[in-house]
Amino acid sequence: MAFRKTEAVVIKAINLREADKIITFFSREYGKIQGVARGVRKIRTKYSGKLELFNRVEVIFFQKTEPMQSGGFPEKHPLLGITQVDLVEALPQFQTDFHRMIGASYIAELLNRLFEDYDDSHKAVYILVCHTLKALATLDRIQNILPAFELKLLAHLGYAPVFDECTVCQRPRTQTLAESNSIQQLLGFNFATGGVLCPRCKAIKKGTFDVSPSVLNAMQQLLETAMLYIEHVPLTPQIHQEIKPLLTGYLQYHLGIALKTDTFVQKLRSTHFSTSGMV
Repeated sequence: MAFRKTEAVVIKAINLREADKIITFFSREYGKIQGVARGVRKIRTKYSGKLELFNRVEVIFFQKTEPMQSGGFPEKHPLLGITQVDLVEALPQFQTDFHRMIGASYIAELLNRLFEDYDDSHKAVYILVCHTLKALATLDRIQNILPAFELKLLAHLGYAPVFDECTVCQRPRTQTLAESNSIQQLLGFNFATGGVLCPRCKAIKKGTFDVSPSVLNAMQQLLETAMLYIEHVPLTPQIHQEIKPLLTGYLQYHLGIALKTDTFVQKLRSTHFSTSGMV
């Protein structure tokens, strides 16, 4: 029986029998892992307050000795046994603010759907998740956080949209922008080619969306700005509404997933809840 320790974020919890829970973590060293927390639902438990959704914790777990795959985990990926959990950081804002909680739930569903268990090749994604949840819990204006997270996640996975040049003819965007102004045409954005198209290539490439320079500039700023400062990226409601379908389609095209919480997030944005900043 081998014991291991890692820092992780709680992204899912399912009741098991009368007193236990199956906890899904996104961890720094081992990626997504799942384990059983015995007695966590009892009134008096050593896990009290530690395994709340989106908490950052240090967890010690064990696994039975079985045939191993290359990553050092059992081939059949049985549930791990959780023996100790220490709280690193709690974010109680997610328990009291509905809009922040929905945003965090979207991130958790994306991680659950996108990553296989015990894939330890995404340490940079773990850091991104921690920074994003911290920003989502603490920043005053949170409308920029989810599109920024989507763009940064795509970049980590090798699918960052190209903004600087046409993805077909490779002409610089400054040149294509001058051309679009002279003939009064918008630039294009294409999922298959991975980003911007000039007016000439847009005319011959199917599945291309019209997009304004201001939207492209905003997307590039969201990608390049650190999460700590993401609320300072100027994003009008109109630009925000134009960005969302582009990112949703781009994610579905390259990652092959559609999320349940995404529909709910879009409904919240459309109602313009200005008190939470989620527009």
